[in-house]
Amino acid sequence: MKKTIKKNQKFNIIPENVKGAASCVVLYTDKLFFDVEINAKDMKYYRENGDVELFTVVDDGMLYFKSKVESVGDNIITIKMPEEHEVIQRREHTRVPFSAPVKLKSGGKEYACVCSDLSAGGMKLACYEDIETNCDYEIKFSLDGKIEISAFFHPIRVKVEKKGKTVLSGKFMALKNIDKIAIVQYCFKKETENVNK
Repeated sequence: MKKTIKKNQKFNIIPENVKGAASCVVLYTDKLFFDVEINAKDMKYYRENGDVELFTVVDDGMLYFKSKVESVGDNIITIKMPEEHEVIQRREHTRVPFSAPVKLKSGGKEYACVCSDLSAGGMKLACYEDIETNCDYEIKFSLDGKIEISAFFHPIRVKVEKKGKTVLSGKFMALKNIDKIAIVQYCFKKETENVNK
């Protein structure tokens, strides 16, 4: 695993409390541990022996692994070298099945839709109302009923089906970094569960 984690490599790191999700840079690696530097204001979310998840984009897709914090300094965290890792998909954002109610809003109108899949880049959803497809929408939905996500949704592909059903595939715009990290974490967990079934 040491050759996969390299000095100066950038990762996104997620502690047990997703509010502490941050970007980090690898400063040092050896066979057992590696050090990362993060912003000092985010250090309060990290503790010795705490669980962390890390991911980054690599040539083959997304590199993802879980590990434990060995020690915490002023702005440096020493992490145990993971025994295993996964490279998930070749696309930039992992897409997973996701069934949840979604609200789209534009010009004072609100549309109730149902999502069928999700990634940190966007989602696919179905709407059973007459909906304008050439505009951007405010979008709100919840991950597992816990984390509320708000952003804008820009339709890219539109398919009108029978019985008034419109299927929209689109991308997120103005998605907060913390929300993007929460979606990435959710998708990785679901993808890992699917791989391990």
